[in-house]
Amino acid sequence: MSTGIGQLTPSLRRYLIPGERLVAEVRWHPVWLLRSTLVLVAVLAVTGWLSAGLDDGASLGVVIGPVLLGTFLWYAWRFFEWRTERLVVTDRRLLMVNGLLSRRVAVMPLRKVTDMTFSQPLLGRMFDRYGWGTFVFESAGQDQAFHTIPYLPEPDQLYRCLTTEIFGENGIYGRKPPAKPNAPVPDRRDDEE
Repeated sequence: MSTGIGQLTPSLRRYLIPGERLVAEVRWHPVWLLRSTLVLVAVLAVTGWLSAGLDDGASLGVVIGPVLLGTFLWYAWRFFEWRTERLVVTDRRLLMVNGLLSRRVAVMPLRKVTDMTFSQPLLGRMFDRYGWGTFVFESAGQDQAFHTIPYLPEPDQLYRCLTTEIFGENGIYGRKPPAKPNAPVPDRRDDEE
C-alpha cells in the first residue's frame, strides 16, 4: 500500500472526523498506469519511425513536435492523477479522494456496506506480494458514491482489514447490541456437590 496501513498522508488528514481511526490508505497499483505507458511508448515509436523514414525532417517536425508534447502532457496528467488518488479506510467509512486541480471526496459509511466482493486476476495473483485486485461494494441504498474499485495493491491484506472492520467481532456488524433494560436475566445456579 502506498503509505501503509495505519499511516495517513498529511494532505488527507483533514478529511477525517474527530475520533475516527484510520485503518488503511491505499494508492492504486502502478499497473493502473500500464495502458497510458503503452500509449506513450507507441506514440514515441511511431514518431521515431516516421522521423527516421523521411528525409525532410523540418516539415515532419511541425506535426511530430505537437503530437509528442501533447502525449507527454497527457501522460504527466495521468501520472499525477495516479499519485493523488487514494482510497482511505477508517473504522467508520470508506473515502475515495481524487482530483488534481479540484478535489473530489466520495464517502460510503461502513454501515451501508451490505456486501463486498474481492477478485484478483491471474496476473495480479502471479506477483503475490506485488499483485493487485478489485473490490466491489454493494450498499443498502440505491445511489452509491462508488461501486467498483480496481487496481488495489496488496489486496489480501486490504481484504482482511476491510472484513475485520465491517464483519469482524468488533466491526460494524459484529458488535453485539446493547442489552435491553427490562430484559429478564437468565437464572444461574451453581451446582452443589
